Amino acid sequence: MKTLTASEQFALIKLANTLPKGDEKRREVLSLLSDNRKEAAEKKANADFASWVLSTTEGNPIPASEVESFVKGIGAPIFTSGVKMPKPRFRKGKRYCVKAEKHKGKFPDPMFEDGTPTTYKALDRMFGVVIDEGGGKKGDDLTMKMQNGKVVIFPQVQEQYRNVGIGAATDYSKIEGFGPVEVIYKANPSRKPPEEQQQIAAEYIARGAEKGQKRSLNYYSGYVSAGGTGKNGFYMRVMSQQRYSGDPCDQFFGFRSFNPTEGQVLYIGKRGQRPKGWEAELESLRAGAESA
Repeated sequence: MKTLTASEQFALIKLANTLPKGDEKRREVLSLLSDNRKEAAEKKANADFASWVLSTTEGNPIPASEVESFVKGIGAPIFTSGVKMPKPRFRKGKRYCVKAEKHKGKFPDPMFEDGTPTTYKALDRMFGVVIDEGGGKKGDDLTMKMQNGKVVIFPQVQEQYRNVGIGAATDYSKIEGFGPVEVIYKANPSRKPPEEQQQIAAEYIARGAEKGQKRSLNYYSGYVSAGGTGKNGFYMRVMSQQRYSGDPCDQFFGFRSFNPTEGQVLYIGKRGQRPKGWEAELESLRAGAESA
């Protein structure tokens, strides 16, 4: 469901007021407004919950062993040698999106099947389905049938992972796993997050500001896909659906890894099972801060 901006909500309220009571269109408009109010209230509650967790547990993170036990307890698989991605990177029948800003010029410009040249910029944010993955080896050409029906060849991009300008076009809202869970996490400030993660977070906060919603950078919710043990200890991978914009082209990397050894997991639990009394305690903490 698309969250309405303040101006969109105002326009719908005006429309509803012009329609007679009992009118089917009026009921649809009022239902849409009600759903959006509920979503805004949920976002605020999530941000408040993150504030409560940060206020009461910061400096006392959950040990990695307990996080691992939780992940095992919800049934998620635990890998000891990392999660291997399926090969090749771009696979026949899968849908991908062109994102020109990710193409750094290392690879030649694409061309249509008749040899007519085009550019990543001209194809920006277009979807396509792979119809020929080449030989599946690094440096092979990739052929996609784009959403407009045209066939485009992308030279030398197969099995490349950086500066390609092509990423999976996935409807992350429909991906499930184990949970869903809520996580309050503080990353290691000495480690700069990947550019993609910074972009996802910035867009998430910006969308909230546009809609007048309060959002927390420390709050994540979604499904756990797996846990694993790497060189830096235990980690878990979570598809944080609440940060998904609804546009599959907005982000190439859907999963977020959390390492309770490198960062701080301050809370992890199943959605809908928050500790009792947290709202009252948060209000008490805020009242105390205001009177101090």
